[in-house]
Amino acid sequence: MSHSQLPIYLQYVQALGPTLVAAAVGVVAYRQWATAREKLRLDLFEKRFEIYSAYHNFLITIFQTGKVSSANWDELNSKCVGEKFLFKEKLLRNLDEIRKFAANYEVGIYKRDSQTNQTSDEEHKKIVEELSIAQSGLKDKERLLTQMFTEYLSFQNVLK
Repeated sequence: MSHSQLPIYLQYVQALGPTLVAAAVGVVAYRQWATAREKLRLDLFEKRFEIYSAYHNFLITIFQTGKVSSANWDELNSKCVGEKFLFKEKLLRNLDEIRKFAANYEVGIYKRDSQTNQTSDEEHKKIVEELSIAQSGLKDKERLLTQMFTEYLSFQNVLK
């Protein structure tokens, strides 16, 4: 039986076969791409949430203990490696401000605890004021922390 003698439906199947196979391959490729994109979104979310949690725990520990220990700094630094690759400049500036307030708070506590009877009243007031400014800054940043991270932790915006 020659090609022209095949039933018409088989001729259509023969003609459309490669096209249908190509379409099926295209659908599978698209699904693989979509799955990889969703995996990337999940990976970004997990890393960003880990950094959010690290800052949140850092601040809560400071408020609970009233001090900043080297263990607090070590934990924050170890969990926040690469944060500059995951966030825009505005959030990075805010995170840097948290670190600066925490460092100033740590220094203020050290100065306060190191005072002697020879410390003047003016010097004491200055130390207390610096400590108060740092503590207020930390509290303000803690209140805004979730808001600062919302852009990055909302699944609608994970790829930003």
